[in-house]
Amino acid sequence: MKRILLLSTLLAGGLFATPLVYNNNAWYNGTDPYLLGLKENFMIQSLSVDTAKGGTAGNFEAVLKYNFGNNVLAAYSLPSPYSNITISASDLFFVQNGVVAYGIPLITHGGPNAINGQNIGTNTVDAGDLFKIGSGITALTASALQPSVNPLPANVYAPNRFVWLSNTSATNVGIVAGTSGVAYRGSDCTAASCVTPEFTVTININSANTGAWANFLAGINNGSITPYFTGSTCGNDLLTGVPEPSTYALISGGLLLMGLRLRRKK
Repeated sequence: MKRILLLSTLLAGGLFATPLVYNNNAWYNGTDPYLLGLKENFMIQSLSVDTAKGGTAGNFEAVLKYNFGNNVLAAYSLPSPYSNITISASDLFFVQNGVVAYGIPLITHGGPNAINGQNIGTNTVDAGDLFKIGSGITALTASALQPSVNPLPANVYAPNRFVWLSNTSATNVGIVAGTSGVAYRGSDCTAASCVTPEFTVTININSANTGAWANFLAGINNGSITPYFTGSTCGNDLLTGVPEPSTYALISGGLLLMGLRLRRKK
């Protein structure tokens, strides 16, 4: 029994964790009320999270797969009649106890006149770093990033979805520092299925598995911390939920094999 308890602890801590895959099921079945236009344009397909990359606890990797014809990490203006509005990559958030509790920026952003004439905090947030909501760090909805003149109508974007971090603290460094990078495939997706992502964004954080960082990773592994991500700062495409069942099947299978091995040694 002690060995089984130890094994369970190691699993929860991420030692035997496998990448958790979160598919954007609203994209696949078209149920998102803010999924506008052709679903093969401007969509986030999936997110995978590995809390122990390469078997090393504390080595975190998140991979976002997009289906979009341009590099969404670069801010760009919407077409007329809203050419005065700039949208950009949104931040990757994580929910705990029903509220947005953490955020990782895909790009460095914030400060005075950060977007559409809006002042987003007094300091920036660095791309790839993990921030805890609170103590000067807040999560902003898409409506907060709209211009004061000629904003988008509420029926063509998701005004109440969280999209960006705001930083009024004295530092732009989060709980742990990381990196964010993009790999662009360079080919437009035209089929409705769009299996191959047009580009991917990879976030890497490698830090000692202790303190607040260890608690965050453990929460992902045990399902108490889950992702919340929109395709861009207009919030039109939302990925949330629990990992795909196949992910837990892999973890359970590994736990079963380890249990059988321990039993044979008795």
